[in-house]
Amino acid sequence: MTLPNYQIGLLTLIIPLLISCGGGGGGSALEIPAVTPSFNISAAAGVNGSISPSMVSVVQGQTATFTVTPETGYSVLSASGCNGTLSENTYTTGTILAACSVTVQYAKYMSTVFETSAYEFPYPGDMLESLCIEDPSSVPVSSSIFLPIDFNLDTFNDLVVHYWCGPKAQGQYLDRPTPDAMVAFKNNGDKTFSLANTEVFGSESVKLGGSTRKGVLADFNGDNYLDILYALNREDGRAQGCDGCGASNEAPQKIILSNGDGTYTVTDLGFSEWTHAVDAVQLSSGSYDAVISGFRNNTVTGFRFIVSPEPFGGSMQEVADYANPGGPTNRFGASTLRFFPELTPAAGSMLAVSDSGDCGIQVNLSSFSKASGAWSFVDKTDFNCRTIPNAYQGYTNEVGDLTFSNYRWARLHGGRIR
Repeated sequence: MTLPNYQIGLLTLIIPLLISCGGGGGGSALEIPAVTPSFNISAAAGVNGSISPSMVSVVQGQTATFTVTPETGYSVLSASGCNGTLSENTYTTGTILAACSVTVQYAKYMSTVFETSAYEFPYPGDMLESLCIEDPSSVPVSSSIFLPIDFNLDTFNDLVVHYWCGPKAQGQYLDRPTPDAMVAFKNNGDKTFSLANTEVFGSESVKLGGSTRKGVLADFNGDNYLDILYALNREDGRAQGCDGCGASNEAPQKIILSNGDGTYTVTDLGFSEWTHAVDAVQLSSGSYDAVISGFRNNTVTGFRFIVSPEPFGGSMQEVADYANPGGPTNRFGASTLRFFPELTPAAGSMLAVSDSGDCGIQVNLSSFSKASGAWSFVDKTDFNCRTIPNAYQGYTNEVGDLTFSNYRWARLHGGRIR
């Protein structure tokens, strides 16, 4: 039997299809690829900053990144969610296995003390014009320490400045306090300041009885306000009390403690010293010791706020934690002393660096570590007791960055770092 042409054409098309499909009978079915699920990842930011994007869809097994941006004057306080990590301003999630969310919070942070624009400060003329008792026209007032501090916790940086003046004739023996005045400038929040000694200290005239070398801020008495510790001395250009003794350079050591309400009190610590170095040492409890180091005492003096029943609340009391740490002179240095907190949470300060004190000048550095509750000497640099001007270049035969101690010396004595 002869098939018509159109039937032959249909068979030509159908037979290959039946063969390729197993003839329409048994055989395997078509495999449809599995679809990998995707999940929505949301992101939200607290006040004073942003995070972007706010929502992203991520395929299972992949990660997502978000950009966190704090406003000026703020930094990231916390970033969490989706097992992620923060690196600078980028938050990267962990491997996504389900829908989750990312949150970021911001906190106040001053990258600079004040904005880079003009501020209006009042001149404390009544406190300064009669400060230099010999001849105000010939003995200029010195202002050595400017400390930004928020007296009243209104988020605006106030300013405390210590002024003092030396004798008109340098090198004469004096047994009186260095003329000085401490002035509080209150930040009004509109780029203007007002004199605030009476408001902050309870008196217009506030004196420390010496000149200031260095200053440190810390909450020594645990009331959530910063306190002030200065390195005090009478090294104002007068002669020493005896040859090489430096007795006339001693000044009564004091600390300015907050009363917990925006006011402050100058507290006498009960001893005198020719002080060049002060620092705040963080304890594992989170509180701070005040440490004072100078040239006259044979050890470094530490003070800790000890709480006592009302009405006094507590006081700074001397502690012996900083005596006999070993090293070239069995003490921390007299001119440069810094304590550094350990990175381990709640470990407190575990590292100290100071001048070695074995050359009579601060060209060597000693390091100390704290183990089992006691400080001990670790190591020191060795610049062979060279003089300050050529200690670095003479030892390395290079001109470059100066050592930490030389930098501090040059900065404090008007030198220049090349």
